[in-house]
Amino acid sequence: LAHSVLRGSPAAGLVVGIYGEWGLGKTTLLNFIEHFTSADVEDDAPIIVHFNPWWSSGREDLLRRFFKEFQTAVGTKKARNDKARRAVLDALQKFGDAIANAPSALLATIGVPSWLTAPFGRAIAALAKTGPPPDIVGLKADLVKALNAEALRVIVLVDDIDRLLPSEMIDVFRLVRAVGDFPNVH
Repeated sequence: LAHSVLRGSPAAGLVVGIYGEWGLGKTTLLNFIEHFTSADVEDDAPIIVHFNPWWSSGREDLLRRFFKEFQTAVGTKKARNDKARRAVLDALQKFGDAIANAPSALLATIGVPSWLTAPFGRAIAALAKTGPPPDIVGLKADLVKALNAEALRVIVLVDDIDRLLPSEMIDVFRLVRAVGDFPNVH
């Protein structure tokens, strides 16, 4: 599987799901995949992003933490091109913020009073002052362009989905759908 992820995966990205009962060894398998992808490289080792949604609380926190982990992993690897790497990091920040804030921004732009959305009233009011919600499609296109320019190979390992509530699992699957077609992200 590690070899396939490194050499047989389409440039448009790849998503692989590992299913099994609790305690059956899914985390161990993820650890093996990480080990063998790091050991089986011809040139540059891939960037490994570890993400555990169980440590998040709520959809916005989940999205913010994921993109923060992604940014941290990309930022710690030695860049081939510093300007291209900064563009990737900037695009990750903007896209992550945009999709994390999408529902709140939508409520603010349609004029829902903050007292109706408590306890999120202050956050929605703050977003309302920033103007209309960003162009998420455009921000994703910018991120795809930046990822292509830097030619990164990224492997995202998501663990402990089986510990989440069903509604939280759906949020994780939406996140995977949102980033599953990023170039060279597996």
